[in-house]
Amino acid sequence: MILSIYVIYISFSNNINTTLKKAISNDTIPSYNNDLSSYSKSKKNIVVFMLDMFTGDHMLKIINENKNISDALNGFVYYPDTLTSGNHTLSGEIGIHGGHQSIPRNINKKEYNSITDAISKSYAPLINSLHEKSYDISLAGVQFATCNDIRNNIKPNSLKTCKDISYESDYVNYFAKKNKIKINYTVNDNDFLLVYGLFSVSPYVFRGEIYNSGQWMHVIEKKNSCQQYKTICIFKLNY
Repeated sequence: MILSIYVIYISFSNNINTTLKKAISNDTIPSYNNDLSSYSKSKKNIVVFMLDMFTGDHMLKIINENKNISDALNGFVYYPDTLTSGNHTLSGEIGIHGGHQSIPRNINKKEYNSITDAISKSYAPLINSLHEKSYDISLAGVQFATCNDIRNNIKPNSLKTCKDISYESDYVNYFAKKNKIKINYTVNDNDFLLVYGLFSVSPYVFRGEIYNSGQWMHVIEKKNSCQQYKTICIFKLNY
């Protein structure tokens, strides 16, 4: 049993390394970038930012205290009285893009093959409505559903491009090259998994020492290049 667990663990770790190397191998703009990030200069654009785990009550306080943010958001509409239908992403997001018919209690009244099926179908009303108004539509950061499933539940050719949550890694090396940031991926995946496991089972009082300001018991070392750019060093492992 111990040998079997070890073999599975090594195979899983090797897959993580392969995924990570593939994610950072390209330093050019992704081929789908123009469809995802281009906007009309003469017609109306609709841009929706959904901030996961963000409390809407703080938005007004933030823009009142920071004029730069307020000016940058000129033209956007802030709706102060909106609430999600759940207290976590899985139950809250689906009602945001699916409307009242997609809140959890209404989903429970219908028959779906799975929660993934319900989420995929919940995209249809919004996408189809925008498509009927001749908008080009792109989705980025899709989770709890697949782009193929979403496309199967909407009108043909409604989406120009669709990317799941892992699309962010396609821009890492391009961003680093453009801003002259040297990224050194020296994270030992095996050690990281062991330390994270220790963190998960440790009493709260010990977790600060294990996390160690993001160094995870020195498994992840801080790099001067990231500090020089005054940003956050993110070592993203695609589990």
